[in-house]
This record gives sequence, C-alpha cells and structure tokens, in this order.
Amino acid sequence: MLFILVGWVVVRGMGASDTLQQAARTSETLRTAIVEGKEHQYEMLATRLSDQTSSARSLTSDPVWRAAEFVPGIGSGLTALRELAAASDSLAGGTLPHLLAASEQFDLGTFGLDGDTIDLSGYPEARLHLDRAGSAAAAVSERLREIDPPRSPALRAAPSPRPTPPCRMPRRPSRA
Repeated sequence: MLFILVGWVVVRGMGASDTLQQAARTSETLRTAIVEGKEHQYEMLATRLSDQTSSARSLTSDPVWRAAEFVPGIGSGLTALRELAAASDSLAGGTLPHLLAASEQFDLGTFGLDGDTIDLSGYPEARLHLDRAGSAAAAVSERLREIDPPRSPALRAAPSPRPTPPCRMPRRPSRA
C-alpha cells in the first residue's frame, strides 16, 4: 500500500512539474503574441495557460498529496509545489482576463508611449482592468513570498527558471 501511495505522489508531482513548465512556455508565447499584436492567438493561449495551471493545481491538491506533505524530508517540497501551482492558477485566473479585456480597449500596435509612462486617462475601462489585474498579481506575489522553500537538498539545488526579459514595445507616435 505504501508503494502505491508513494507512486501516486511521484507521478502526480512529475505531472504537476511538467504542466507548470508547459504553462511557463505558454506564458512566454502569449507575451510574445501580445507584443507582436497577434490578437487572434490571445484567447486560445490564455485558455491553454489557464487549463495548464488549473491542472497543476488539481494534481497537487488531493488528500493523498496533502497527507504526504507531513512526511519529513519531502513534505516541505510537496507543500511548496502545491502552493506554487495554486499561485500560478490564481495568477492565470485573476490577471489574464483583465489583461485581455484591457488590451481590447486600444490597439497595441499604434499605442503611444510618453517617455517611460503610459497615459491611460483616455482609456478609463482599460485602466480599471489593469488596476484589477495589478491587484490580483500583488496578492499572488504576497502568497509567493510566504512559500516556505523546500528543505530537501535536491529541490533546493534545482535550477530556477530564467528571468523573463522585460517587455519591449516599439515606440510609436501617439494618436492625436
């Protein structure tokens, strides 16, 4: 019975880890699509990302997984993975819909920048969506800061994902 339970957690953990890595790739693809103005891809990629993070959350939240979190030596790593999956799912569900709704308010290809700032005064609905996305992202960021890093040497030594380069949008003249 113990062998089956360990196998259950290992298989689900590998599945969750793989799914979160897929979500990271999908997120990068979505970011690129937004920067390049490929609006026809937004909804499909956002749905895929949401499905991936939801799947990872589901894989790491069953009763067997939660019980395994109390096992010395591996429990903290399982808890960290569960919390990371939950945070990823919250981020996808709490920010993506607002970001996509905001992007519908203006044409990113002709959107003008004024120095390092963006004046949203002419886009009240977009500003509302961006404020909501920012609030959701801040809440997830706070959750991520509270994650207890795994105590397992193997998990601590795992490479961290490469940082995402800043989004660089081409400077275009603003609409007058």
